[in-house]
Amino acid sequence: MERKDIVIVGGYGHVGRLICSKLGEIYPGYVYAAGRSMEKAETFSASTNGKVLPLLLDINKAVPASLLASVKLVIVCLEQENALFATTCLQAGIDYIDISASYRFLAEVEQLHDLAVNSNSAAMLSVGLNPGITNLLASWMAEKVDHTDAVDIFLMLGLGDTHGLAAIDWTIRQAKTDYYKWIKGKQVKLKSFGGMKSAYFGEQLGWRNAYHFDFADQHVLHHTIAVDDVTTYLCFDSRFATGALAFLKAIGLIRFLPIRLSTKLLTRISIGKPMFCVKITVSGRKSGKPIVLETELYGKEEAKITALVTVWAACYMCENNSCTGVFHMEEVLDWTALQDELKNYIIWEAPQLLQKEQ
Repeated sequence: MERKDIVIVGGYGHVGRLICSKLGEIYPGYVYAAGRSMEKAETFSASTNGKVLPLLLDINKAVPASLLASVKLVIVCLEQENALFATTCLQAGIDYIDISASYRFLAEVEQLHDLAVNSNSAAMLSVGLNPGITNLLASWMAEKVDHTDAVDIFLMLGLGDTHGLAAIDWTIRQAKTDYYKWIKGKQVKLKSFGGMKSAYFGEQLGWRNAYHFDFADQHVLHHTIAVDDVTTYLCFDSRFATGALAFLKAIGLIRFLPIRLSTKLLTRISIGKPMFCVKITVSGRKSGKPIVLETELYGKEEAKITALVTVWAACYMCENNSCTGVFHMEEVLDWTALQDELKNYIIWEAPQLLQKEQ
């Protein structure tokens, strides 16, 4: 049987709906919004006039091979506890995309590289805004210098944006949890929303304090572009919200923050704008002299951008991919191609020299 179907797990969720709708326009009748609620899947399918079809699928249970027999590509928009479903897909020769921002999970999928090669399948990871755009842009900038010493990635999220419940829940959980990352050959423990660093986000946004946060890009870029020191920082467009979360972390009260209540409140209270901003600073050497480059990228509706990046990656996997194995987006795709795809949705300030060669 020729494989043509595309299954989006979590396809009727906040980001999944956007991905399904876009892919449904490109591949009508071959896109499935999958999840544990057939009722929700069917309701969403009806809203697309049948361009997106419903599918009952629980990836936390064993998935019958017959259910995936016609599937070419699976896209997962949910956080997972383990890589069992990814293993099932790759073992069956099905290509796989994941938009997870958790490196603990992505590291498990990385271990499936040989399985994917042997099954003639491929998995693309680090797809979205962060990780995703941040990976591609940092990789592209690192190519502009002879040697990269350090990469700092700053992400500002607008609290006035519409974020899915799962995304807010994940962010709060990550803020509570400390993590380890490689720095100068050693694994160093960092506190989420500790380790403040100030960054200038342009004339309109000005200087902001941002804090360590466990996004996957800093772990991935450490080995995909061989940079010893990569650090990701997070802040919100509301200085008050950023400072309040950092204060709760500093005095230890953040561990008592009720996740469910906090998630519900943040979905109802709008104290910012529907925006995001990415700032990347690359420090290194060129022609034997120290050099620092920085760039900023601005946009609205983080979920929409994540969906557009995912659709772009999915089309590549369906039509152009000849790779097998597990790879991150920056290992096979290029920032300039994505930038051209997103030019109507983002404002990108091309890299500027911060420190002249000495």
